[in-house]
Amino acid sequence: MTLRFGISAEHPDTLTSIEVATAYGEMIATAELGPIVGFRVSDSPGDGPVPGGLSDLVSTLRTKGDRAHSFMLVTAGAFSVQVVRGTGGEPTWSVSERGHDGAWLSRAVRFAEALARHPLPHGYVVVGRQDARLDFVPSPPIARHNHAVETDEAAVAAAFEDPALFWRQWEQVHKIGEKRLCIRALDAVELPNWLARTFEGTMALARNARPGLTKYQAPTRWDTRLRAFWEPGSFGEEKAGMPALSLTAYDAATKTATYSGFIDKSDEHGHVLAKELADLYTIYMDDADDQGRPVAAVHVTFLEEWMAHQERRPLRDVHARVFYLDKDGTAVEVTD
Repeated sequence: MTLRFGISAEHPDTLTSIEVATAYGEMIATAELGPIVGFRVSDSPGDGPVPGGLSDLVSTLRTKGDRAHSFMLVTAGAFSVQVVRGTGGEPTWSVSERGHDGAWLSRAVRFAEALARHPLPHGYVVVGRQDARLDFVPSPPIARHNHAVETDEAAVAAAFEDPALFWRQWEQVHKIGEKRLCIRALDAVELPNWLARTFEGTMALARNARPGLTKYQAPTRWDTRLRAFWEPGSFGEEKAGMPALSLTAYDAATKTATYSGFIDKSDEHGHVLAKELADLYTIYMDDADDQGRPVAAVHVTFLEEWMAHQERRPLRDVHARVFYLDKDGTAVEVTD
C-alpha cells in the first residue's frame, strides 16, 4: 500500500515572509530535523531548491520584498516544508506538505510540536493521513484521520457531547498554554495497523459528535485488505460485524427507501456498520439506490428507542430519518 501523510498549518498574512522564514528556521532547529541545506523562493529560476542556509534564504527574501509569496526550506535530515501566501484566496500563509513513510511522519509530528510551541501566531497545526481508501471511515471533528492535531478544551466541548471520549483517543496530550497538542499511533504506519488502533474509537466519536460535524464520503474503492473494517459478517471470520440495517420497503410514489434497524444488546460491537453508513451516504449523493431507483428520502426504524438514540447521530449525519417503534407499534421520529 502507498502511504500518504500530510502536515498542514496556517499563519496570518500580516506576518512578513522574513518573520515566517526566521520562525521556521527556529522550529526546524527545535525539532532537531538537521541543518537547513537548501531553499527556494517564489519566482526563483529553476524548479528545485538551491544550496544555502537560513541566512541565505532571508537575504533572498529581503531582495524580493512583497513579491516573495512562497518559500521552501530543505534540511539535511530529509525534511522539507513549503510555505505559501494567499492560496485559494485566503489571507494566510499556509503549509501543506506530504510524506510517504513512517520516518517522514515522525519528523512531521516533531515539527508540528515545535510549531505549536513557537510564539509565531498560527491558526492550527495538523498531521494526518491522506488516503482515498479511508473514504468509508467517518471523519469526526478535530480528530479526523489525524496522527496529531492541536485543539483546546472549548473546541472539543463544542464538538462532542462527551468531551472525555475525545481525549481518550490520544496517547499523548501536551498542554501548551490554553492549547492541547494531541498525538496518537505514530508507530501504526501501515493502513491496516492504523485502523486496528483507531477505527473503534473513530466510530465512537462519530456517534458522539454534535450534528453535522462528522464528514462522510461516498467511497469509490473498497480495498479487500481492509475488509475486516468494512465487510459485513461475523467477527470470527475477521469481518466488520453483523449488519444492523435491512431494506424492508421502497415506495415509488414518495421515492422513500425504508430500512429496519436492530442492535444486539449482547454484542459489544453492535452498531450500524461503517459500510452501511457509507452506502446510505452514497444513496444520498446519487439520489438513487444501487438498483438505480430514485430515492428522495431514507427512513430507518429501530425496534426499540435505545437503539435509535444510540445510533441516531451517524444516520442523521448521512441524511437518513431515524425512528423507533413505541409500545403501540407507532413509529416515533428521533430529531435531536
